[in-house]
Amino acid sequence: GIEPIGIANLNISGNYTNLGTLTVSTTLAGTGSLIQATNATLNMAGSSEIASLLATASLNNVNYTGAAQTVKPIVYHNLGLSGSGGKSLTDVSSIYGNLTTAGTVMVTNKMNLVIGGDLIIGAGTEVRMAGFDFTVNGNTHIDGLLGCTSTTDGIKTFAGDFNLNSSGYWDIPVDEDFTFGGNWKKNGSNTTGWGMWTFTGIGKTFSGTATCALPYATITGSYTNLGRMFVEASLLGTGKLTQAENAILVIGDSNVSIAGLVAD
Repeated sequence: GIEPIGIANLNISGNYTNLGTLTVSTTLAGTGSLIQATNATLNMAGSSEIASLLATASLNNVNYTGAAQTVKPIVYHNLGLSGSGGKSLTDVSSIYGNLTTAGTVMVTNKMNLVIGGDLIIGAGTEVRMAGFDFTVNGNTHIDGLLGCTSTTDGIKTFAGDFNLNSSGYWDIPVDEDFTFGGNWKKNGSNTTGWGMWTFTGIGKTFSGTATCALPYATITGSYTNLGRMFVEASLLGTGKLTQAENAILVIGDSNVSIAGLVAD
């Protein structure tokens, strides 16, 4: 195989392709270009000042591993944010694969962001959705904190399964609307405002060891409650909610106008 390469300061004036694992501990700079090949890994602990970085090849990984860093505004396949401090996603709009956080980083998007794969939020890290569109087409795994800033602007969509794990925290201090397309599993804790949460999946479930507490819920798909659900206000929608054996459903308001509620 190709031996990993570690360089403190790398200045590229030509065109080079990384075929293996390249670690730059201080500065990646130059007027040239660096191309990430399929399955290649680039680790950067410092700044990325190179004129051109191409990182869209299948399964390639770019990891920002240092203290507070600005993420280079390009399209990524897999993007990893670790180390410490703030990681600013200024002008980063598309991640073809996964976005993964680790260490003690704090991440905020600065424009509309589409994550084509999974969102994996490690324990001790924080991801804040700002007032822009935020879309995850894969699954969401929360072991740290996922939350909103103080604005309700932007459309927030989680197309795959949404997993709030035991150490995870879902912090929504504003009346933000969300759309979910997969299974919704809650083993962690949350704070929520009074937004509308819409569930569009077919043949999906609500589950987990903690109560699935929702503000306003609209179901347009079909879901089965396997555990405990608390809908604080209205339960609406053209879809169907089925109560499994021993499942508990509590609705705080009397407004129940969902098309199908099966609780026999």
